[in-house]
Amino acid sequence: MRTIFSAVFTVVIIAQIVCVIKARRSVKPIARYVAAINSAIIPPLLGNLILIGSHDKFLSQIGCYIYFLGVDLVVMTLARFTVEYCKTRNKILSKPRIVYIPLAVDAVQLLLNPFTGHAFDLKPVEFEESIYWKLEPYIGQAFHRVVAYSIVIGVVVILMQTASKMPKIYRERYTSISLVVIFVGLWQGVYLFSDSPIDRSMLGYGTLGILIYFFALQYRPLRLLDRILSGIVSGMDEALYIFDPAGKCIWANKTGLELAKVSEDEIEKAADSLMALFKMQAVRMTQAVYSVLSAVVMTPVTILLKKTGLSMKTESHWVHISVSVTLPTNRTE
Repeated sequence: MRTIFSAVFTVVIIAQIVCVIKARRSVKPIARYVAAINSAIIPPLLGNLILIGSHDKFLSQIGCYIYFLGVDLVVMTLARFTVEYCKTRNKILSKPRIVYIPLAVDAVQLLLNPFTGHAFDLKPVEFEESIYWKLEPYIGQAFHRVVAYSIVIGVVVILMQTASKMPKIYRERYTSISLVVIFVGLWQGVYLFSDSPIDRSMLGYGTLGILIYFFALQYRPLRLLDRILSGIVSGMDEALYIFDPAGKCIWANKTGLELAKVSEDEIEKAADSLMALFKMQAVRMTQAVYSVLSAVVMTPVTILLKKTGLSMKTESHWVHISVSVTLPTNRTE
């Protein structure tokens, strides 16, 4: 059992490292917060790995400190990520400085435990014919749990509030993350009241990190629209751009990428320059495309298609480019 869980936790740690590397290569603004939370998940996993594999009390105590301080780091980075991820819909959100003080106090009181013994101790227990060192919590550990769970509850509330304000097609990524956070919290609560010396709930931390990476950097809410439109507009001479309610460009066909001179991963960063370009041009409505796209998206958003004629001069000849842009509004019902 000890060997199996050690191998599983090692694989989960490697998965977090892969997510960190990929997130740091992303050009999306939220990527650095994703990389931070994936990095923060590694210490508690490592601390738990030490606890599982160690037969020595001193080494197990080191694992405990890495574990508990790592949990504080996870909670802090989760709060920062949530604020950045949700602030386009929750304008009142700002940097979560309020969580730094209790987390700092918690970290200090945990580090004082070797001298005061007020937070926790370890006692040997026999589990499946092997000796483990199980946590014996005291008042300092209770404070640690109150701080961590209070911040996690706040994170869930923000995610759920943001999801309620989003169009249905965007809600999945917010509700999925909040449900996983709730699941991990409940799973760890079950462990705290169990007699098992192995904290299996740490596997939930790894799952949370992977899902945050996926929904923040890889998930595309218009995947169905992509598949339907790709065969229609990918080869068009017109450039087509799709913007989300926050004003970010989330999709462009090949002609659109060539016009903006960016790759598919970089199109979001080009939104400001694209909007400036469009505002300089004359605009007219194309009702037919509006009707088709409204039926495809299957969400009550208003789509405005702007069609503009541009003339661009190259070194050898003139080319005519027509730009089409879809702009969903902020309606959420």
